[in-house]
Amino acid sequence: AGGDVKSVYMSGKGLSGVQADDDAAATNQHGYGQRGLLTADFFREEYQMNHRIATQDHDNMPQVSIWDGVVMGGGVGLSLHGKYRVATENTLFAKPETAIGLFPDVGGMWWLPRLPGGIGSYIALTGQRLRADDLLYAGLATHYVPADKIYDLRLALVDATKTSSDDEQEGGDDDSNPDVADARAEAEAEAPTGDCVAPMLMAYHDAKDLKPNESFLAQNRADIDAVFGCKDSKVEDIIASLEEMSGSGSTFAAETLETLMKMSPTSLKVTQEGIRRGAGLSSIGEALKME
Repeated sequence: AGGDVKSVYMSGKGLSGVQADDDAAATNQHGYGQRGLLTADFFREEYQMNHRIATQDHDNMPQVSIWDGVVMGGGVGLSLHGKYRVATENTLFAKPETAIGLFPDVGGMWWLPRLPGGIGSYIALTGQRLRADDLLYAGLATHYVPADKIYDLRLALVDATKTSSDDEQEGGDDDSNPDVADARAEAEAEAPTGDCVAPMLMAYHDAKDLKPNESFLAQNRADIDAVFGCKDSKVEDIIASLEEMSGSGSTFAAETLETLMKMSPTSLKVTQEGIRRGAGLSSIGEALKME
């Protein structure tokens, strides 16, 4: 791409959830990191890519990821470490690894313990599926754009990275469209910071019909924090708290307890310990090495 990259745009094929099962199958054949083995090289390169995305110059080369479908497994690592994550009404986000004998990897041990309260531990241990309102509430999604506007957003993002010199080379521009011209003018006004896509994202951000503060996570936040909020809690402590709350009539506790009982006990232990350690690390690089 050379030295004139202004932003990075990323979207998936709609089946990124398959990645979680692929990861699990590959883990069984990884050869304990033996170089030259296809699966081992895959994970090494995947982690190098995650680190590159997380540490790139987000101010001058922001990454925009469109979450218009299932976001799980390796798709989370490729997108969450970027600057912008755009959800739609089709978004289904989860870290389901404790159900398949793994743990929330690809940098999960870095960002999960840094979510508000006990949300990180809760979604890591339970694999809770999250929709757009929950993702905005937790700060995982940065914007919401209706699915039928994604194509227009893509065109606008491309246009935002153009300059007058680009138009001259292409033999014209789209400034005959007042909306495009206004949007580009606003984007170019942002140029001193290097982030030319921020105004476009805000122009298409349309969450007026969403109520993040009434989302599932928001409605159960007090219980989530009470049970999952202490990073030093052991899995046994969490189970005991849920059993006590369930005995007092808490539907949330009863359903959460039922979910955890279906998960791999080893995965639950490894995940909670990873979150505890990850909370004390100083960089994404350290977290990836730990994983």
